[in-house]
Amino acid sequence: MTQVIPPGTLYKIHPFDQYSREQNNLWNQLFLIIDQLYLRTGGTVDDSDNQLSEISANENQIALNLALIQQLKQRIEDLENDIQPQIDFSPKWNDITKTSSYIAAPWDDITAKQGITIKLPSQPTPDSVIIVRNGDGSKITIDGNGIKIRRRTSSPTIATVNKGSSLYFRYKIDINEYVL
Repeated sequence: MTQVIPPGTLYKIHPFDQYSREQNNLWNQLFLIIDQLYLRTGGTVDDSDNQLSEISANENQIALNLALIQQLKQRIEDLENDIQPQIDFSPKWNDITKTSSYIAAPWDDITAKQGITIKLPSQPTPDSVIIVRNGDGSKITIDGNGIKIRRRTSSPTIATVNKGSSLYFRYKIDINEYVL
């Protein structure tokens, strides 16, 4: 850091008697300006050295950030060029066989046997699907579990007796019913 001579010291060493009144007025104005600058810039220490090192540090930080941005940009391009795995958003079906009463879950594919009752979920997810197959020709009853089942008319239960027949239930939230 550079030491700065206080303006008051300069004022004291100025030889006023050698100059005219107008020249001394100009000198006084010059000393006032210098004194104001002296006070505004922090006094006896010139911070320009600190400012230069701060500017240099900022430039280094900017250079590091630009390098990081370039690396990230390159990595994004690399990722875009890689073959992305296809994400399967289709539901995972649960293929199950039941011989005793059962409460179904969304996306169950049930083969029902021995005259059992299958209850559909009482709080299903919107547009969830359940498939019930008759596996042996016995009377399989499907209960809406508090939610009506719409076929031709809405009812709380439905039955199937034909071996191999399948019923496909989709829950419709807007009407709060299972639709065949």
